[in-house]
Amino acid sequence: MIAPVIDKCSVEYPSIHFITVDVDNSPKLSKEHGIRAMPTFVIYKDGQKVDDVVQGASKEKVEAYIQKYAP
Repeated sequence: MIAPVIDKCSVEYPSIHFITVDVDNSPKLSKEHGIRAMPTFVIYKDGQKVDDVVQGASKEKVEAYIQKYAP
C-alpha cells in the first residue's frame, strides 16, 4: 500500500503538501487529471502541473521525486 509511504513522507517533508484521492470515490477528478492506473503521482509546483508519474509504490521512488521537485 502507498498510504503508509505518503504518511511517512508528509511527516519528513512538512513543507510539501501531500493529497491522496480515492479514485473510486472521485471518478470525475481522476478523469480530469488523466489518472488511469494506481498509484499515480501528479506533481504540482507553484500551482502548475510539472509531472505525473505512474510507478511502483516504494519510499525510495517517492523520495526521488520529492528531491527532484522540492523547494
